[in-house]
This record gives sequence, structure tokens and C-alpha cells, in this order.
Amino acid sequence: MIRYLDTSAIAKVVLDERHTQALRTALSSWSADELVSSQLMATELHRVMTRLAVPQAAAAASAFELIELELEDFVVARDLAPATARTLDVLHVAVALRIGADVIVTYDRRQAEVADAAGLEVLAPE
Repeated sequence: MIRYLDTSAIAKVVLDERHTQALRTALSSWSADELVSSQLMATELHRVMTRLAVPQAAAAASAFELIELELEDFVVARDLAPATARTLDVLHVAVALRIGADVIVTYDRRQAEVADAAGLEVLAPE
């Protein structure tokens, strides 16, 4: 099983937020070789953690296999529904689809809508 974690999920690993403990528990029960994310997540996470002055972003991002974005991801992202979806959300979903992810782990409601419409199982441990 391949589980793609987006930025909202990885941020919960670093920050102490609502659902952080539930996600940490889930992560500890999953095999490390089934957890992936993308360079897009690493960039987003770095930007967020820099704004919040939280230095652990690089360590959190490096704990996962990071998939490079490819031209195909941008092409697929253009047509993902709904049309009102944000660009970074559709890019995350496009990467997850390309690598054959079974599940996308996200706490972002709008991204969850895109993933669900694309046929991915959406998981947000609570």
C-alpha cells in the first residue's frame, strides 16, 4: 500500500495541533516504505515552518521518500475536478495518482475533495 502524505499531514508531525497524536499513532503503525510525499510538500513545509520560525521542517520532510514532480503531473493536474480546486492541491493529487498511491493522507478539506473525485481513498486520522 502506498500512502501519500501532503503538507497538511506532515505539518502535524512537526507542530502540536489538533489530531497530531492520532496521526503520529497512525504513522507508527504503518510501514515506513509505504509512506511517500513529494518535493512540492518539502517546499510548502519549508515555507510554512520558516514563517512560523519552526526549525524542524527539514528533518520532517527528509523522513519520507520525496517524489520529484514531472511534466505529466502538471498536465494531469489541469483537468482534475473540481474546477475551483487550488493549484497546489491538484498537483499533490496528480503526483499521488502517477505513483499509484492507494491513499492520500490530508487534513485539507479542499484537497480531500480533489483526491476523492480522482478516486483516491482519503484519510485524516483523528
